[in-house]
Amino acid sequence: MTVAHDAIDVLAVGDWKGRAVRCCSSTMSGSSADRTGRAGASVASIGSVLPSSYEGLNCSVARTLEVIGERWTALIVRDALLGITRFDDFHTSLGVPTNTLTKRLASLVAHGILARSNGEYELTRAGRDLDPVIRSLLAWGDQHRAPNGPPRLVHHRPCGTELDPLALFCSTCEQTVSARDIELRSGPGARRSATRQH
Repeated sequence: MTVAHDAIDVLAVGDWKGRAVRCCSSTMSGSSADRTGRAGASVASIGSVLPSSYEGLNCSVARTLEVIGERWTALIVRDALLGITRFDDFHTSLGVPTNTLTKRLASLVAHGILARSNGEYELTRAGRDLDPVIRSLLAWGDQHRAPNGPPRLVHHRPCGTELDPLALFCSTCEQTVSARDIELRSGPGARRSATRQH
């Protein structure tokens, strides 16, 4: 199985929070230069203590971000959808620090996205239901954050047909496409990146 290392960008929740802090900081009194300096300091200090929850927001998007919005979490879910179940395999695929991976996996288990059994992490019903979310992130990233083309292309494993990331049906073999039927292969964006490195 080929697993993309960079097909999906992590949800930039921290960046959203940072922008919110900068927006609030812009109302401080004083000169422009003074406001800029203090705003920067505020972003640095407040950003380090921002809570991980969106308490008070009655919003399903906010509640979802509380579960999968931390750095690496969406990529762990992506790899689980592609069939990875063991800690070492997640680590090899993502290159995430082991202590961070341990925390993220524990959080996904606590939130009912993964279930741990016999040293393996299996997706629950709630976890499998994130499949269209991850596919949508892939499609959005390919369209808006891949100037050299998609880093990875989606292929239907049984027949090899290239698919749209959001495809739920393969017209070639006339089969329904699940996450486990998907193989990610290098796309034009990955090849161009490799060319620039040499």
